Amino acid sequence: MNRVKVRDLQQTITKAKEGVETKKLSVLPVLQMLLIVTERENLSVTGTDLNVFVTSSCPALSTERLAWAAPCKELERVANAFPKDAEVALSVEEDRLTLHCGRKEFRLSGIPGRDFPVAPEVDLDAPAARVSAQGLLDVLESTTWAASMDDLRPALNAARFTGTQVICGNGNVAALAKFETPALPDSLLPLSVMRALPKLLDREEPSILRIDKKGAVLIQQERLSVVCRRVEGAAPVYDRIVPALPLD
Repeated sequence: MNRVKVRDLQQTITKAKEGVETKKLSVLPVLQMLLIVTERENLSVTGTDLNVFVTSSCPALSTERLAWAAPCKELERVANAFPKDAEVALSVEEDRLTLHCGRKEFRLSGIPGRDFPVAPEVDLDAPAARVSAQGLLDVLESTTWAASMDDLRPALNAARFTGTQVICGNGNVAALAKFETPALPDSLLPLSVMRALPKLLDREEPSILRIDKKGAVLIQQERLSVVCRRVEGAAPVYDRIVPALPLD
């Protein structure tokens, strides 16, 4: 049996669902699910649209390993039905995820965790930058508005981290802000991920930004990890439209 505080479960679901496919009804039902894993006094919840994997975790009393994927909307509805200050017990019985709290019990259908998509592996020995979450969010807020919203133009539908700046542009206008990440390679990061970060990051907690040689990207805090791939292709040349002015 695995037990976790309802408030913690609700918070992990709220963050993890940012990774779930929401733009359209997916042809893959698994992309409308959240993966729950319990082990080593920890509970994690993961959501994905195959482009980004968002995993949020919280403390739990775990007596056995559990790995089960359940529909996101149903799981969130059930978690919100419990008192926030109570504890909920989770188990898998007869191929269903069972959540029990007080006199309430719900059983959700789903799939075993082994059938849930696997996030890209990130080389943890790759160079990393320790950054202020608040600073990163401020820079993204001041630049991402200029990026293209056209998914068919991935190089413009991205934020470019150069090592000294973050630049976004749509071909007609560009915005840039100073942001020192000298350890990281010059990379284009998906705009959809950058725009989701304000809902995910704890502004008071430092963040680790890591990009490996294979293009896997990891944005990490103590109980949050966001994994995606950098945008491949040549970065747009902004020198012709951005004046050579000091950023200080």
